[in-house]
Parts: sequence; structure tokens; C-alpha cells
Amino acid sequence: MTVSEADTTSAAKLHIHQALVNRIAARAVAEGSPLTPLELEMFESDSLPRKQAREFSRKFDRENNWQGFLDRVSGLLRNAIAEDTGKDPEAPHRYDAMVHEIEERRESFTLWACCVPAIPHYKSDQGPMWARIALCVFLLLIVTLIVVFGLKKH
Repeated sequence: MTVSEADTTSAAKLHIHQALVNRIAARAVAEGSPLTPLELEMFESDSLPRKQAREFSRKFDRENNWQGFLDRVSGLLRNAIAEDTGKDPEAPHRYDAMVHEIEERRESFTLWACCVPAIPHYKSDQGPMWARIALCVFLLLIVTLIVVFGLKKH
């Protein structure tokens, strides 16, 4: 991938990130409880430098409940998808594709984490992390057993 292609891909993912945030914010307004400035800032907090991110996280934790925020945002997106599906039957597939696009974008982790529960049957392209770790541990165990039993024979 060339630098130009990487920039284009990055810009496309940023556009998707912003489109999802805008749709969630619009849904919150339509439901009569707009997102607070702190909640909106939460979507951008993953791009902050580490020290600022920790300070923001502490501030957010003092004023909000992370699980409540996650539930609220996923509910707003679920309602937005349902509303959009009434006009466009392909809307669920479009949102699924958008969430998959931001999955590996570190700066979109919070948004991604909030969106996944709203997407029916969402499956990560990479598979669960625990499965990869379990596979590595299993392979390491096999190699260790081969080495140990190989040394005992000599």
C-alpha cells in the first residue's frame, strides 16, 4: 500500500467514524436527550496523547458510568438502524460494514465498542482475541512437550 492509498484509507475511516457519531448524535436529539459535550468528547478520546487520555478517562468516570454510556450509545444506534431500515432495507448491512471498517482504527475504539452491541450477529473479522491466545498457548505446549520428550529419549 502506498502512502497515498494509506492516506485515502485513513480518511475514509475517519469519515465513517464521523458519520456514525453524527448519526448517533442525531438520534439522541430526536429522542429528546442530546449527547452531552463530555459524551461527544468520549468518541474522540482514543486519539488523545496517553497522559491526556488518562486525565479525560478519570474525568469521564467521575461524571458518567461507562456501562451506562455504552448501553445508551448502542441503544441509540440500534434505534437509528431500525429507523433507517424503514426507508432502506439495506441499512443494517451498511451499518455493519461501517462498524467493520473502523474495527482496527485505534482512534475509533470507543466508538467501535459502543456500536458492536447494536449490530445483530456482528462477528469480528479477526476472530476473538482469546481464541488466538489459546491457539498460541496450545502450540507452545505442543512444542514444549516435543522438546521435553525428545530430551528424555537422549
